[in-house]
Amino acid sequence: MRSWRRTGLSRRWRGPTGWFLGAVGNWVKKWRKDHPESVDSEVGAEQSAENRRLRAELREARMEIDFLKKAASFFAQESR
Repeated sequence: MRSWRRTGLSRRWRGPTGWFLGAVGNWVKKWRKDHPESVDSEVGAEQSAENRRLRAELREARMEIDFLKKAASFFAQESR
């Protein structure tokens, strides 16, 4: 079965606004390329550092959750 991405449907599909998704993405890329100062000024150094810290925290929390799931599964099997 072919993936919908490989068939090109994502480029031809119109979102709820009626715009082609590929066209909107291209406009955003072009605007960001033409206005780098706007993109950089919106996300300052402090905000970037906070994003990195939060991503690391999220990664650690996900690892803990995975460990607890495995431990719960192990003990559930052992108690049978």
